[in-house]
Amino acid sequence: MSGARVQGGFSLVELLLSLALTGVVMALTVPLAHLQKRLWEHQEQRRESGRALAGALAWLTRDLQQAGYHDPGPALRELAPQSLSYVISRDESDPAAFSAANRRLITAWLDAGDLKYKIQAPLAAPASGWASGSTQVLASGIEAMSCRGLDGAGAEAPAVEQAVLVECTLAGVSGMRERAVVRLRSAAAGSSP
Repeated sequence: MSGARVQGGFSLVELLLSLALTGVVMALTVPLAHLQKRLWEHQEQRRESGRALAGALAWLTRDLQQAGYHDPGPALRELAPQSLSYVISRDESDPAAFSAANRRLITAWLDAGDLKYKIQAPLAAPASGWASGSTQVLASGIEAMSCRGLDGAGAEAPAVEQAVLVECTLAGVSGMRERAVVRLRSAAAGSSP
């Protein structure tokens, strides 16, 4: 038997070569994983923006469908491209409780990317001012808001009192858009929903 022993394991050259190859693979994989993470975050932001737009528009749509109940004046009080005001009858503890005593003046407007919603307290007569109220943000990350009053044929209404339909469009900073057209309660309709 000769004196040569067979040893198991890797030589130093093989070990260094495998470490260098592992380093190259890691250097190529980490930026790819980082890019994938950024893409996922961007998609999540788009989904969240879409949910916020849809939720805010659903809120306004529900309100506009109820606007004018138990109020002698027009359902819409003001309508501008980036804001609208309307009167609803709602009890905050019981949203289904419609009554003249529960009238609220609602104003929604776009303010520096936030869709704000102000509820002003019920008063005996709308002419007395609607002075007190609370403001909340319905949605953030909104790039544009467009509201307009339409007549029954879908043409631009000459005055807010003549609007039969309200068209609202919200656009998010991510490029998503949501649009709703709501039929207002007519003055000839009954006073309950």
